[in-house]
Amino acid sequence: MEIIPMIKVSLSDLILIGMALGVVLVCTLWVVAVIRDRRLSQRIRNNTVFCRICGSAYQTESTTEVTVCPVCKTPNEKNTMSAI
Repeated sequence: MEIIPMIKVSLSDLILIGMALGVVLVCTLWVVAVIRDRRLSQRIRNNTVFCRICGSAYQTESTTEVTVCPVCKTPNEKNTMSAI
């Protein structure tokens, strides 16, 4: 049976490695949260329609280009909102 030598790591190196892994984990979670937030806001912008008659804004999940306003019952074309 062959004995494999262990890697010598001091306590300060171990703490530094743990802190570096923690920073990488936090940064990764932050990037994932930003990407999810952008996708959600894009979906909301794509599903929001402004009525051209009464000016109300409403959400629609419909894939058709023309939707009916729930307030004044006027047909409206679906157009995407621009980002601020």
